Amino acid sequence: MVFTIFQLIGGFFLLYLGAEWLVHGASRLAKSLGVKPLVIGLTVVAFGTSAPELLVSVTAALKKESAIALGNVIGSNIANIGLVLGISALFWPLKCSVTTVKREIPIMILSPVILYLFTINGKIGLSEGLILFICLCLFIGYNYFFIRREPPQVATEVSKIYGTFFNNGNTKLKWCGLIILGLGTLLVSAHFVIHSAVTIAESIGISHKFIGLTLVAVGTSLPELITSAVAALRKEPDISVGNVVGSNIFNIFSVIGITAMITPLTVNQGFLLEFIGVTFFSVLLIPLMLTENRISRLEGFWLVVLYFGYMAWLGIRSQS
Repeated sequence: MVFTIFQLIGGFFLLYLGAEWLVHGASRLAKSLGVKPLVIGLTVVAFGTSAPELLVSVTAALKKESAIALGNVIGSNIANIGLVLGISALFWPLKCSVTTVKREIPIMILSPVILYLFTINGKIGLSEGLILFICLCLFIGYNYFFIRREPPQVATEVSKIYGTFFNNGNTKLKWCGLIILGLGTLLVSAHFVIHSAVTIAESIGISHKFIGLTLVAVGTSLPELITSAVAALRKEPDISVGNVVGSNIFNIFSVIGITAMITPLTVNQGFLLEFIGVTFFSVLLIPLMLTENRISRLEGFWLVVLYFGYMAWLGIRSQS
């Protein structure tokens, strides 16, 4: 059991490293090929930050662990709001732009509702996955269209958020190698995470769904937590909020969409309360951000309390 726990922790650490290598390699390769920073930020970097969730969910689905695959995404989205934004707000109050509240948060709220409608028949298959992926492409296009209308501000913001990825001075071959290393690390670590999570769940007698919603979800949310917390410490709250909102949208549209296109997901109707939970946490951001367009330290504290309260309720419910 001790070895399994260390294997799980090691898997999470490798997931983080793999995602970092993949994003750095792909971003710099794209830049060297002449792709605009804005396009890289909206696609390569955004996909890269959701890479841990994607690889874990795909691996789980291929191993017929649909409960972990779906639980990982729903739990990760809840953790991103309750844990990531909550902890980040404790470091520094998170002031959010009105455009994020008006343009992206409604899509973040709508995405789990769309996903739930697809689960009513008990299965998310190729057609549903394709629709979700099309929704992702529409979201990227929608964002690009609006952001492009303010090029000076966008250039500054993109440079601030993604500037570290755009350095030149090395060969394309090196970036290709970094991409391959990142993907390989993600594949291996995803296998470690799923294997150890299933072993732990069976050893202590809890459901695979619960382990996916909690332990696996928190582990795959570590990149978002680190990015948002560092941004808050640097007093760049818009990055913290944008990171979480974008990640939550990508998690549902890309992670579930791509996973379902690779292999169908069987959905237990017991997931209804979890869909309500992720929608509740998403809706919760609207009144928080409309109070002076920011999440205060006190509100961040209550987000963390709500998150752990929700996790405790899940634990009690899983034992009943």
